[in-house]
Amino acid sequence: MSKSIYILSSAVGVAGGADKATKLLAEAYSNLGFNISVFATSCEVGIEQKNIKIHGPIINYGHRWKLPQLSLIIRLLFFSIIGKPKFVHCVGLTYEVKLALTFLNRLKIIVWETTEADKGNRFVQKGIIPKLQYAHLMLAPSQTIKHNIVTNYSYKGSIAILPFWTEWQAVRPNTKNRTGSLLYVGRMDRDKGFDCLFEALRMIKNHVNIKLDVCGRGNVEKIKQLASGLENVQFHGFLEKTEIEELYNNADFVVLPSKHEGYPLSLIEACGKSIPIIASKVGSIPEVYQNSKSGLLFNANDSNQLSQCIQTAYTETEESYHLRRKAARKLYEKINDVSVIQMKLQEIIKQIDEN
Repeated sequence: MSKSIYILSSAVGVAGGADKATKLLAEAYSNLGFNISVFATSCEVGIEQKNIKIHGPIINYGHRWKLPQLSLIIRLLFFSIIGKPKFVHCVGLTYEVKLALTFLNRLKIIVWETTEADKGNRFVQKGIIPKLQYAHLMLAPSQTIKHNIVTNYSYKGSIAILPFWTEWQAVRPNTKNRTGSLLYVGRMDRDKGFDCLFEALRMIKNHVNIKLDVCGRGNVEKIKQLASGLENVQFHGFLEKTEIEELYNNADFVVLPSKHEGYPLSLIEACGKSIPIIASKVGSIPEVYQNSKSGLLFNANDSNQLSQCIQTAYTETEESYHLRRKAARKLYEKINDVSVIQMKLQEIIKQIDEN
């Protein structure tokens, strides 16, 4: 029986949710005793485990014609002839995954949805949905996304639940008082709801003294234009882990006003640091956070509701705030349990073997 598993992704690294998920997935399979080969068009970070190897595309030019992605699939095909993997675990509905479902369907292929499973999402590769019939198994990070896969993609195959997770974080002291500091961590584009967030801050600027730190990759200048007239918004761009830790240490709440999401890692990471969240009710967020005191949720694109959430966050008692911090950590330990993740991966492997 093969002890080799291949992972296919558009990127492996630490900059985005799918990039991090790819890295953590490789490490999790490795910890179960498998030899892992990661095939990614963009490789931003190495993985320091002996039984994990990362392979990039054969060529890195001709992006207009998607030559790197095509050459990556050729490399995966060549390796599969020699290595005979147990299966290929694909991350996201990307162009690379579309190619795999088209040309590598002699292999057992798993597809892990990373978005909210909406046909109109720009991260769902055009033309990939009919190809999903060739997947041996689809994975959804939540029941909400599983329902969307069935409803929006008309998918009739098997779907298993595999939530995203983050690197384990040690417990932090629950003694921090609020200082008026909000933090956004993630991609910088309009889909993340910055227009709604900045409008909400304008509504409350005469009532609550708030400072917002924004960090992540993307079109910083375009997002800055949306913040016109707001003096207490600071843009940091992409920060390394050590640099962003200081912002986390100062943050009272992590805010995520997205117009759509799958299963955002930034909120899990915040809860791991005992930081409550303020987030829009999109994707898996209501399912995960609705019944926890760790967060304040609002309808996407509703700046009035968001402003009310922020005012609530800063007018409730310090005791209530500390209860939110405790609830955040408690939720983190529930949804980020490494033993549960390993058990789910073992169940997936067993299901593939039985098929």
